[in-house]
Amino acid sequence: MQSTEVLAATLTILFVNNCVTGKHLRNGRNATKLLSMAGVPKFALTQKTKGANFLGYTNGSRCMSVELLGGTYEYSAILDYFLDKRWFTDLLTATTNRSELNFTSVDADNGTQFVPTTPVYRLADTDYSTCFVLISRQRRRKECFLWLKTDTTEQQ
Repeated sequence: MQSTEVLAATLTILFVNNCVTGKHLRNGRNATKLLSMAGVPKFALTQKTKGANFLGYTNGSRCMSVELLGGTYEYSAILDYFLDKRWFTDLLTATTNRSELNFTSVDADNGTQFVPTTPVYRLADTDYSTCFVLISRQRRRKECFLWLKTDTTEQQ
């Protein structure tokens, strides 16, 4: 097993622990550090709780990735997703407060701006360079999302 596979397996266990028990093994994750990483890291959504919708995007999306663009006070990210046999690209903006990410708006392919239905997520766990877990702040039902870094060298 490669080290990335071991790390992914470990974070999957943490993902399940966070979502099922509601306990968080490590606190103090820095959302600002995640969003301001050097370069333009790209992460793919690899696991989520059943029925969960990241930012309110439809559950029918078969593939979702995010590229973190960095910034200053307000951060930007590019969200790509596959739905109904088509790729879509949206521009996200976000602010941070310690371990919280607050997505303030989305600029969709058609130029429409809107506020996400679930705008606030907590950074539950990360090693910053290969993966991270976000948990929604909704009181009714927690939704967990595991994002793994992708190797984009072949696409360039």
